[in-house]
Amino acid sequence: MTSEANDGRHLRTVRNAVEIVESLKRHNGARVTDLAAEFDVSDGTMHTYLNTLRADGLVYKEDGEYRLTLEWFTLGTELRERIPVYRHGTGPADDLARRTGDLVYLAVEQRGRVYYLYPTRGADAPEPATSVGTVRPLHAVSAGKVLLAAMPDEKREHVLEELTFEPVTEKTIVDRDEFREELERITEQGYALNDEEEFLGSRTVATSIAHPDRGVAGAICASGPKTRFDDDYITDLLPSLKETANRIEINIQRSDPVHSE
Repeated sequence: MTSEANDGRHLRTVRNAVEIVESLKRHNGARVTDLAAEFDVSDGTMHTYLNTLRADGLVYKEDGEYRLTLEWFTLGTELRERIPVYRHGTGPADDLARRTGDLVYLAVEQRGRVYYLYPTRGADAPEPATSVGTVRPLHAVSAGKVLLAAMPDEKREHVLEELTFEPVTEKTIVDRDEFREELERITEQGYALNDEEEFLGSRTVATSIAHPDRGVAGAICASGPKTRFDDDYITDLLPSLKETANRIEINIQRSDPVHSE
């Protein structure tokens, strides 16, 4: 944390406040002295930041610790409601989960990462390892791969240049050229597979959901243990997955024909 008034075109006070919020999220609350030490500022300076956030209803104090308020939950919930894939996709996703018994997810890409908006669980599915708001690197999950493959060339190249290709499991693709070949296959076949690249013992298949104005709205994924999600099962599942994606596309087009969020 610095005391400079600005950093280029970025206000340092705003950036400092964001970093404090991120720290409170990581630690699930913290004392003033601990935060001051973490950011190398005086207790008084940290009090000023925290009291400002508190006055705006973004943090509260309990048992000597500052914590994030549920205002963040409200903001996130309202934001999710504005996303077409969530607004028009939960019903079809629930139907797919009921028919197949699998875990089904809706996801979108933003800032080079995958955000999971909605998980729904069929009768035969294990407990979901991915919850609402989970963020994953694009290269390690089927949703990320299929969303990358569906992007316009210029945007895809920009995102690829920013990816660090850190391994999530021993099966994660970490070679840039190999990943480009994977994207070419996905474009040809119309779906992406995560073969234990996010969690060992788990496979996930995803297909993209088109948007009438912006090309791609998001992705729908089905996931399960590798013993269930063998190649034959995935082949049988794909028509239902793509049909569900098409239902969501139709819902979006009918409800948001011109100006969708």
